[in-house]
Amino acid sequence: MPAYPPVGSGAVIVAAAGSMAGDGPLVASVGAGLGLRTGLVANPVGTDTAGRRVLDQLAIAGIRHEIPAVAERRTPQLTVIAGDDGTRTWFASLHHAADDLLQVDLHLLTQARCVYIDCYRAIITAARRTIRAAGQVPLLLNLGGDPLTDDIAAASAGGDILAVQTNLDEAKATAAPGLANELYLRLRTDTAIVTVGRLGAVARTSTGTHHIAAPAAVVGHTHGAGAAFSAGYVHAILTGAAPTQAVEAGCRIGTATALARRLASRTACPPSSSLPETEDPMVEALFADVTAVDWHNLAAVAATTDKLLTALDEDRATLATLTDRALNDPHLLALCEHYDILDKIVLHDDPSGWRLCLHVFLPGYFDRPHNHRWTYASRILSGSYTHTLYGTDEHLGDTINPADLTPRMIRTEEPGDTYTLHHSMIHSVEAEPYTVSLIVRGPAVKDRFVVTDRHTGKAWWQYGAANEDPADAARKRMNPQQASACVQRLHQHGVLR
Repeated sequence: MPAYPPVGSGAVIVAAAGSMAGDGPLVASVGAGLGLRTGLVANPVGTDTAGRRVLDQLAIAGIRHEIPAVAERRTPQLTVIAGDDGTRTWFASLHHAADDLLQVDLHLLTQARCVYIDCYRAIITAARRTIRAAGQVPLLLNLGGDPLTDDIAAASAGGDILAVQTNLDEAKATAAPGLANELYLRLRTDTAIVTVGRLGAVARTSTGTHHIAAPAAVVGHTHGAGAAFSAGYVHAILTGAAPTQAVEAGCRIGTATALARRLASRTACPPSSSLPETEDPMVEALFADVTAVDWHNLAAVAATTDKLLTALDEDRATLATLTDRALNDPHLLALCEHYDILDKIVLHDDPSGWRLCLHVFLPGYFDRPHNHRWTYASRILSGSYTHTLYGTDEHLGDTINPADLTPRMIRTEEPGDTYTLHHSMIHSVEAEPYTVSLIVRGPAVKDRFVVTDRHTGKAWWQYGAANEDPADAARKRMNPQQASACVQRLHQHGVLR
């Protein structure tokens, strides 16, 4: 909403979306997306819809846990009101969560390289117990905007406090250096961090006080960005970064998450510049993971994109929602393409450079051996195609002889199959009519790709949209009627439901 209303009045809600809560599960999810092996110790959930969704999200993210679903138990709920003025106000319906946390098994803590602990005032007794159980394992303590209590300070004495993190509203940013210094001195921590929303963070370390700006971005809100910051900070520390470098990494990951997981889209921020509202927190979290992934790490790309592709394959209703909204988004519709033998529908165009697309292979489809300007992952939703791999383009120069291309692997891709292809790989596809695949393609890493024709012996380079002839671009651009017909066919064939 534009601003939180005063007592006795109200305000208009611009938009709403779901998410896991609190920060701990979000940290685990983003950390897993960054390649960390993560576990979560938390309260039980109910067997209600919210509880099942939480457990599904943790499973898809690959997070280890022993969280039970208890019949006749309501899953705790948290409502966060985010204002355009940078404020965040929360209301928690914890049910039995605070008491349940006092009973959870903490034996896994001593096996971790780092333990993140939420130290909210509402669960302070459980937080104190967890700090003591961790022993000398490095800790990141998140105060979540609450004051540092004497109980938490006493429990932390003698421990290895890697960092303490809290937050201030943007309007109170001038108080951040003083608060960071106070936390640094009271906890004798390596780093005290105060995040201030879109303004970045202030960190107090042994070398002084540092102001780290967040990357410039237009975001609707910053909910979840603090948790993503924590995950980015820990990931950087565990991979050898200095504290200030880790804070910079946290700001980058936090901003990327704020772009991908928004609550509202403003007129200054086109619908395609951040994640479309799916009303599915699991899918929104997976979009954030893809935004944060390192596209130079093929294993990480495969693991991260597989989770998103699997989730949308298994939830065709959400996939249909994304498709319908894409057709009503002028920016996304302008990116959709129609050829005689192929339709491409762009479901998401992320500011970080990746896209989510549906490919529909029409009767007679085949393509010539080629590579790509970007790495991509594909999942077959229906139909099948013969997939031929010829090797990488590393040996290719400007002069290419198609006769030199020898098939190195031939496989059949069928529904449920998923693969990730590096941009250097040369391949070709021969598809059954109306085969449909869901694609996550990464940011472009080169301005051209090669296409070869082994029958004619010719080869040529093709270029990206930035260097494309406007007339050629206009010819392949899908018009609204073609887009509507394509989506209607997908519903008729049962791909979308």
